[in-house]
Amino acid sequence: MNMIRHTLVQFPLNPTPEVPHDDKNFEHKRETEMKIEPNSDDSEQKGNSSDEEGKDLVYLEEALKNVLNSSTVIMKEEEILKQFQMRLLELENENNKTLENFFNAMDQLSTDVCINSREALWSYVNDADNVGKKKYMLNIVKEDEEIKRKYWQILKERYKSDIDNATDPRLQRRIYRIHNRDTNAQIPDSEERSEINEMQSIWALAMVCPYNVSTCNADNTNLTIKDLTSVFETSNDTDELAYYWKSYRDATGRKIRPLFEKYVIRMNNFANSEGFHDMSEMWFFAFEDDNFVTTVQTLWNDVKPLYNVLHDYVRTKLKIFYEELYKRDEKSVPAHLLGTMWAQEWQAIYSKVVPYPEHHLSRLISNDTVKPKYLLDIVDEFHRSLGFESARGSYENIDESSDSNCLPSSHDMCDGINYRIRWCDDKVADVNVGLSRAARLLGHIQYFKHYRNLSLIFRDAPNPAKIKNQLLGLRFSSPEEVLEEYEKYVSELTNPLYLKSLNNFEVDTSVEANVNYLLWVALEKIPLMAYAKVLDEWRWDIFNAESEVGANEKWNEHWWELRERETGITAPLPRNESDLDPASKYQVVSHIQYITNNNEEKKRERKRKNDDVIDDIKRKNNGTW
Repeated sequence: MNMIRHTLVQFPLNPTPEVPHDDKNFEHKRETEMKIEPNSDDSEQKGNSSDEEGKDLVYLEEALKNVLNSSTVIMKEEEILKQFQMRLLELENENNKTLENFFNAMDQLSTDVCINSREALWSYVNDADNVGKKKYMLNIVKEDEEIKRKYWQILKERYKSDIDNATDPRLQRRIYRIHNRDTNAQIPDSEERSEINEMQSIWALAMVCPYNVSTCNADNTNLTIKDLTSVFETSNDTDELAYYWKSYRDATGRKIRPLFEKYVIRMNNFANSEGFHDMSEMWFFAFEDDNFVTTVQTLWNDVKPLYNVLHDYVRTKLKIFYEELYKRDEKSVPAHLLGTMWAQEWQAIYSKVVPYPEHHLSRLISNDTVKPKYLLDIVDEFHRSLGFESARGSYENIDESSDSNCLPSSHDMCDGINYRIRWCDDKVADVNVGLSRAARLLGHIQYFKHYRNLSLIFRDAPNPAKIKNQLLGLRFSSPEEVLEEYEKYVSELTNPLYLKSLNNFEVDTSVEANVNYLLWVALEKIPLMAYAKVLDEWRWDIFNAESEVGANEKWNEHWWELRERETGITAPLPRNESDLDPASKYQVVSHIQYITNNNEEKKRERKRKNDDVIDDIKRKNNGTW
């Protein structure tokens, strides 16, 4: 008789605040034995005694209750993790494998772990309140990071002569990729995260007191960054905006400053141990450009004239809108007037600076809403017109339910067959924003599909500076053509002339409407380039102990020097070295490069880590904020 044995664990639906959420000792249900006989029927079961049958029915009833309960997890996950750990241990202990056989075995293990990791992530993001799914997802991701570290460690120790004598370009590329993945995997889950974790904790739980409240206390200091984001997008009260701008930096950067000094030292020491001069050099390694800083500055010099034109136009318009604020002919714009907490993109102030307000952007007929699947179909059809295969399978069964904690994302399930999209809204009212999101999500899916036949090590972007949706390069012979076609692709989907050919859209195709549309796009894209360049350049200077800035630690002063010189943005209020205004940005406290922070995978990783930080702080505070 075949026997299938599952250990069922019942998780409480509402853990009490007194018991740590993740550390609660869940009650293990007794093992349930379900007896199954192949090709059996009722007549074959009649030989069982009534007592035996009664016990089986009790066990079966209990098992079904647990299986059908959404808070129950069948504990096969532990066995899966142990299997992966054993396979990795075997690879560590085997000394007789050729380099090629080692690559094959390690690639297969990496792929198997990746498939399980993506399934676990997908399961978790669709059921984020399930503690069991979250713990398994974190464990499998940790195992994935461990494999990346071991891959390089075993390779450099056991196959050093093969590495030193490698002449084949593909082999050299594989070795580089393995090393680079190891370098990127080291920080997130190592002991070097001490200050990073503390800084994330401060950032994640930062709250400020409401404007115009006479007395601030623990009860009314409850506005989060989500609340403040809404204020910056809608408020025209410059005093209110300045208050929140300063209060949020007091709650983040000012508190983080002492930790940041320790973090810089620790990161540089870690980079030294990996053979780099400092952490900035370790970051540059992934770009494969010996003159990376010069390259960035050259590219910025090409873009800056356009940025200056946009900046001058926006400054002039804001001067009219906030007439009382501009008492002199300033050439800069105060940071709190640009529609976001960090002034990194300015689309939120479009209504204040639009050149032709009587000409509206493209919109749905009768200001109606559409389902996300309709927009995804439009993008998928557009992709097929370019010669790509349909990606409809990635969103056929899309969950369109609205969830405030959801993050739109594209998922490569690592098996070369399955791809999934998470949208996060049940309806779309702004067609421009909706189509842009659809294009981004399906663009990633097309990228995944085009590289599915490669070894896992070669499926990621060639380096962090890849052109998004680089798959378009498959059809063209030069980088210039790739960029030209990419820009056409990005602008085409929300272009009024294209939307006019579709149903359900009210489109103004006048010259004035097109100018409005181009400004709407520019307000998002151009300032973001400037902000990314300045934010990362500031950190490169801080990490470089031999630079004047790195040595004298006038870090906040340097930030505003860069911000004003390169972007024409100034602080609305006086700042000093007790402040650390860049640390009000999540990427800074989380050790994430901003220039490369442009894909869904990183956004998912950022949200996962932020959720972990919040859960950890909740546990320490007995389940409360």
